[in-house]
Parts: sequence; structure tokens; C-alpha cells
Amino acid sequence: MATAIKKKTRKPRANSKSGAVRAYFQRYPQAGPTEVANALKKEGIEISPAHVSNVKAAMKRRNGLSNGHAGRRRGRPGRPARMAGGDAVSISSLLEARSFAERVGGVEKASALISALSKLQG
Repeated sequence: MATAIKKKTRKPRANSKSGAVRAYFQRYPQAGPTEVANALKKEGIEISPAHVSNVKAAMKRRNGLSNGHAGRRRGRPGRPARMAGGDAVSISSLLEARSFAERVGGVEKASALISALSKLQG
């Protein structure tokens, strides 16, 4: 029988640059990387905004607050479809569009009608 491997937890080091960044984000969670880097430079800690960004991203990963794209590859289930403008498209919207296209006589006809509608509104 296999035994469970215990995950090692480290105490955060308060005297490290990353520890200083984590402490700053605890006080000011909405602060940006440049703001944090400048504030820590005033305290005598030389750190780049890029390093601050890396620490912030690691904090989010540890806390389970990823942006939903971590570990996902394109085309995998659960990822919303994207239109040319970068807007997400829901499955229900696609089903409604398909229903509309069927009612008006096909995708080309639906596209022509939508194009005409946009000209009327614009």
C-alpha cells in the first residue's frame, strides 16, 4: 500500500525580497508591481517590477486565484469560444445564433441580415 506524501510547507522568510513583496500585498492588495517596487526601494530593498509580478502570480497560484487559463491548452473543453474581436461567446449564444440562421435560411443569409442591420444602426 502506498503512503501519502506529505507536502512540505515553508515558513515565509520575512527578510527576503519575495517576503517583503508578500507583506506589502497583504497591506495593499490592489497595488501594482511598479508601485510595490518603488515603495520597497524607499525601504532599501532593490527589486524590479518584473520580480514583483512573478511573486504576485505565485501568490495567486498558491491561493487558487488563477485567472482560469493556467494549465489549459487551446481547444480543451471548458474554454469559451472567442470571436474575432476577442470577446467570449457562450454556448447558449451560439445555439441561439444557429436557431436564427436556420429560421432565415442559412448562415450566409443571417450574416447578410446582420450586416444590413449594423448599417441601419450606424
